[in-house]
Amino acid sequence: MTGRIQAFTTEEFIVRLRKVQSEMRNRGVDLILLHSPENIYYLTGYQTSGYFAYQVLCVPTEGMPVLLVRYLERGNIPEYSWLENYETWKEGDNVVVRTVNVIDQLGAAQSKIGLETERLVPDICGLRRPSRIAAPRTLG
Repeated sequence: MTGRIQAFTTEEFIVRLRKVQSEMRNRGVDLILLHSPENIYYLTGYQTSGYFAYQVLCVPTEGMPVLLVRYLERGNIPEYSWLENYETWKEGDNVVVRTVNVIDQLGAAQSKIGLETERLVPDICGLRRPSRIAAPRTLG
């Protein structure tokens, strides 16, 4: 798929993705969760004025990433991005549960997961605070 208004070619985004996936394998990470608009844009071209709402790009070491965005932002995916795999959340949904669902969908419940911890936008959801991170458990 090619977004109607992509800043770069789909091939360029795929090259970027493959480089990230290669580095993930080198570091022994099976899946990364990216929340910053800058990193999501770098790999997918996805952009939105709703960057303040929870969004996460789940990138496995093999295959295509899955983007989880607010339902109201879903129209931006085919507009700006090459991604075909995405999920949405609606107001009132638990975004942590929705993220775990995507992780399960990718078959990564028992995987070593890398979490982006530095970002330019504020920590709106408070997800980086240890008290907000789910206690260790078996996903799936």
